[in-house]
Amino acid sequence: MTSAGRLTHAAAIAALVAVALAPLAPVFTWPGLIRAVLGGLCLGGAVAVLAARRGLAPLPTLAVAVCAYLVVGPALAVPELAAWRLLPTLASEQWLASGLITVWRRLLTVPVPVLPGGGFGLAPFVLAYTGTGVGASLAIRLPHRRAAWAALVPLAVSVVAIILGTRQVVLAVPAGVAMGLGLLAWVSVRSRAFQPRRLVALAVIVAVGAGAGIVVAGTGPARERLVVRDRLTPPFDPRDYPSPLSGYRRYLKASLKSKTLLRVRGLPAGGVVKLAVMDRFDGVLWNVAGGDEDQGSGNFGRMVAGPAQGKTATVHLQDHDSQTVWLYSVGSPRAIEFAAAGAQAGSLRESVRTNSLTGTMALPPSPPDGIEYSLDTVWSAYRPGESAIAAAGAGPAVSPSSANVQAAAMTAASVTARAPTAGAKALALERFLQDGYYSDGQTGPGQGSGRYGALAGHGAERLSTLLTGGLMVGDAEQYASAMAVMARSLDLPARVVMGFAPGYGERADPADGGEYTFKGADMTAWTEVNLDGLGWVGFFPTPNRQDSPERADQRPDPKPNPEWAQPPPPEPRASLPPEEDLAPVPVGAGEPLTPGVRPVWGLASVVAATVSALVTALMIAAAGVAAAKGGRRRRRFSRGTPALKIMAGWEEVVDQLRDLGLVRLPAASVTRLELARAGPARAQASLVRLAGLTDAAAFGGVAASGTDAARCWEEVKGVGEILKTGLSWWRRLWAALTPRSLWPVTKTGGGPSGRSGRRNPCG
Repeated sequence: MTSAGRLTHAAAIAALVAVALAPLAPVFTWPGLIRAVLGGLCLGGAVAVLAARRGLAPLPTLAVAVCAYLVVGPALAVPELAAWRLLPTLASEQWLASGLITVWRRLLTVPVPVLPGGGFGLAPFVLAYTGTGVGASLAIRLPHRRAAWAALVPLAVSVVAIILGTRQVVLAVPAGVAMGLGLLAWVSVRSRAFQPRRLVALAVIVAVGAGAGIVVAGTGPARERLVVRDRLTPPFDPRDYPSPLSGYRRYLKASLKSKTLLRVRGLPAGGVVKLAVMDRFDGVLWNVAGGDEDQGSGNFGRMVAGPAQGKTATVHLQDHDSQTVWLYSVGSPRAIEFAAAGAQAGSLRESVRTNSLTGTMALPPSPPDGIEYSLDTVWSAYRPGESAIAAAGAGPAVSPSSANVQAAAMTAASVTARAPTAGAKALALERFLQDGYYSDGQTGPGQGSGRYGALAGHGAERLSTLLTGGLMVGDAEQYASAMAVMARSLDLPARVVMGFAPGYGERADPADGGEYTFKGADMTAWTEVNLDGLGWVGFFPTPNRQDSPERADQRPDPKPNPEWAQPPPPEPRASLPPEEDLAPVPVGAGEPLTPGVRPVWGLASVVAATVSALVTALMIAAAGVAAAKGGRRRRRFSRGTPALKIMAGWEEVVDQLRDLGLVRLPAASVTRLELARAGPARAQASLVRLAGLTDAAAFGGVAASGTDAARCWEEVKGVGEILKTGLSWWRRLWAALTPRSLWPVTKTGGGPSGRSGRRNPCG
């Protein structure tokens, strides 16, 4: 096929794929959709034409396609992650790899039209790129009688686009007519069945069919359009909601402090009620994690009753004043039943989302006030004895990556210097923090509202102030956060829990099956550390609320020095009125997946990603070629009768000549002897001898023996060594890895066969 023919067929397939992507128009904003689709069409067609022109085998073609995808893809699909919106970065390469699997689900669960950003442009780019690349490759490479199979590719792309589409129909009739006419015209031209005299008849048939379809569609009964995104339940993403810990202080204010929030019946002895488990820390907030991006945090999904590995209990809870999307939970919930009318109870039960690894439950968008439900749960000892804790090592749990706080790491290393085990380190951290002072910033006696009022928040700066500010003052929000950050700096899996803990701190231990009423003032936070053999163990580092910072002035100096006048204590910072922490802005579809990459190291990531992709693709292709050649040689050596083995040996020599580029195979009528004499001078004698032996086995009329076959393959081995004599190592490596001999021989020996898979009789 000529270069013009390749370009024509590639352009035709690209145009058909573009029409097939019409249902995506309402899903994306136009600038992003045009860039992704147009770029994918051009890039896919260019790769297909270039690979066909160079005669590349499937594996090298795939390697070229992967490299083009990784190098050019960021600028076309996810420019928000590319350096200068053009060059690849580490973040863009990671999204191009993971997004191939995750972008389809995310695209079906976000509001449309999708705003720029978020990496969603990868979906139309992949459809346009793969559709054009695969379709054009088939259209160019397949013989004309089988090239019509390439027409199935635009149809497949159209089906995927419809699945990803919306209720809004975009030019359905014109797009369908254009697709049908285009496919018919291209298939007839490519299969060489096009006849101009049939144009009129074809036009009449198409017009009649289109008219009939329009009439039937307009007069038939109206039916609701089935759209996948309307039937798919959007996955619960905790990042769409503010951190529960950021609103901790509001529970301690007058409006909620004395208000009943929760009633619980059947709480096991030593049990706690969890509102949320937070294991992702970004340096500003602790928040609930759960998703593919958060390693070790599990995923939120419908509640599934798992095996009961531990004690079971049924706990009844009544939420009187829901403040967040989160549902109170106990232990590891296995089943939930709501005290509501049948249909409403079923709807609520289907809406609950549970993280099986943390036990956190959510009822989006928000549980109604006064909701009452029962939990069948599995629980175990939440706080073992201190001797068991001190003897335990670090548990196997994996925590998501979190921000480091230098002051916390330095303090943790100093406090735990003599602790021999992970459990002992956790106990040391708990005791160290319990030796601080309590203040939640509220007015009243014992709250430290004078000189030592404590600010809200638990970001890196607030924790550094807590640990290095001279006087350790804070509430459960700061102390639980500080212990979790300090524990993680020691490589201990740790997380922060917010809820009610009646058996710990200032309240008496609850009886088994206890009944409790919790108010806003009872809300607290603590730390969980994963220990080997014990699981997640609760630690309560917050000091007693009676240990207000005013008592620090009444403590005598443990080491007075009468010889020196004691300087006056430093004046603490003025207490600011407590303010509600600002809730983080939910991550929307229009925001980038990751922070922007600085151009300073953007070039370095470009080089690293590109080189890594190229090396990986080349290694995969080389391994595939080597494996294919090795398998072919083994099959030839073990082929049937001795005569067949001898002829297979000649085929092996011919393939070596092709791979080394020492001879270009002539027409199919050339004999083995003529081909042997056309080989390199240094190997002509061996080639002629081997050709004669092969002809004798094929036409001699005397059955060849096993000895003849063994001698033939010894000759094959010797010819291979002679052919490589004097060649550079680079040329030998190329001969070992080139896929040239894997292609069937054409009439002229040029490359892939345009007619059939038969090999040249000379080989």
